Amino acid sequence: SETVQDDLITSIAEYVMETIHQEITKSDIFSVQVGDATYILENPQYAVSVRFVNTFGEIKERFLGFHDVTEDSSADAVYSLITTVLGPFNYKTKLVGQCYDGACVAAASLDGLQRKVKNDAPNALLTHCSAHDLNLVLQDGSKSIKNCRVYFAVVRSLLNFFRQSGKRLSLLSLVVDNKNPSSDVNGITPSEIVQILGSEWDGLQIVLRNIIEDKSSAVESISGAKGYLKCMNDLE
Repeated sequence: SETVQDDLITSIAEYVMETIHQEITKSDIFSVQVGDATYILENPQYAVSVRFVNTFGEIKERFLGFHDVTEDSSADAVYSLITTVLGPFNYKTKLVGQCYDGACVAAASLDGLQRKVKNDAPNALLTHCSAHDLNLVLQDGSKSIKNCRVYFAVVRSLLNFFRQSGKRLSLLSLVVDNKNPSSDVNGITPSEIVQILGSEWDGLQIVLRNIIEDKSSAVESISGAKGYLKCMNDLE
């Protein structure tokens, strides 16, 4: 039954987390990384992970969970989140590093946040996220190229265009050979849109033309499809 399944999943999760807690507790030092992990419904949440050296001298990384920050993502809120999660691990003496991605920096004052943590844990040096630094370089580079700006603007808006209608999403699923078309308006992700644009460019144009030619299509669907079709033709 669903109840038994839920109980099993909960028990397994508790066992895994207890094992992770024991590993971190036994380590002499560890660092924390907080990153944006906004999920498919676009509600903001942060993922918290730690890296530590275990008793065998091996570097390990463990995920500690997702945390909702919809109501507050200020420096004080992120600081409170970090201290709550790391509290059981004696972080004030063991924490030697802290790392945040760009979304966290944008939402909270990086200087204020890292200072608050460092006041508690003097050895917690701030390290910038290398992956985020590379991402910023790519973003700045793409902004200087008109076609790149248009392309990524189309990707972002096209995602919402299909999410807003189960019928549009079903047409898209048929074109990309999905045998089980989904009517879930939130069933497609940004990465999937990018993949479709890369591998099914012609197929996506067929979807847009079908929407335009379908007599039952709403006015907003037709106008939207025409706009995206024009953008795709211009990019070619």
